Amino acid sequence: MKLLIILSILLVSTPSFSLEEGVYTIIVKKQAEKKASRWSLADWLVTKNKISLMDQWLALHSSSTWSEFIFEYGEGALDETTDGTTVHNQFRTSKSSIAMYVKFLGVEYNNFSYTSLAQQSDFRLNLLLIGSSVQSTHMKMFYGKRKYEHTLYSDYDQSFYGAGMNLYLTDFLGFNFQYTSFAKQDSADKNYSLTASRTEYGVFIELWLLRFYLEHYKESSEFSSSSTIDKVDEGYITGMKLYF
Repeated sequence: MKLLIILSILLVSTPSFSLEEGVYTIIVKKQAEKKASRWSLADWLVTKNKISLMDQWLALHSSSTWSEFIFEYGEGALDETTDGTTVHNQFRTSKSSIAMYVKFLGVEYNNFSYTSLAQQSDFRLNLLLIGSSVQSTHMKMFYGKRKYEHTLYSDYDQSFYGAGMNLYLTDFLGFNFQYTSFAKQDSADKNYSLTASRTEYGVFIELWLLRFYLEHYKESSEFSSSSTIDKVDEGYITGMKLYF
């Protein structure tokens, strides 16, 4: 008898519980829909900021320019020190380069002459990581091969890699930085092995197609045989680049 009474109570009370749960679900769902569609000044500011950042990203990475050509020539004076002692003071040096880019991929040839002391040339592949073109704020990575010839320390064929950036402070004034690391390589006559690194940074001014620059140049080289010779070439280079 008691069991029948309990079953009857459960049967009677079940619809009311289901009804209460249904009403609660509807209320919660309606409140969620209202909150999702609610306009607030804070949400508008957040959305506006997101759209602004998206526009800036698109402007930085979008360009109608498919190809670029760059020609460069520069001259300067470097000091050469060997094991901390100045060997040559303010010797004349020159550099020239030509590069071609198709969108974010570029090829580049460079020639660097230390007058009668040494000469080097390289061929590299450039990859733009950030930026719509070379003539805009950008970051890049590169990899290549160089031929290094020195009257005292023999000849080398070296692999290298590095990264660089251009930062425009205004539409005509900017800052550039580039770092290159050269892999260890034995000389052609096997008398030396060479490891080196190079740092270049400076400022530039642009007038339409022309860029005039002043940069600090430093290349540190370590020649190893039975002993180690540390050589540093350091100074300033001025030059110009022509963009097409």
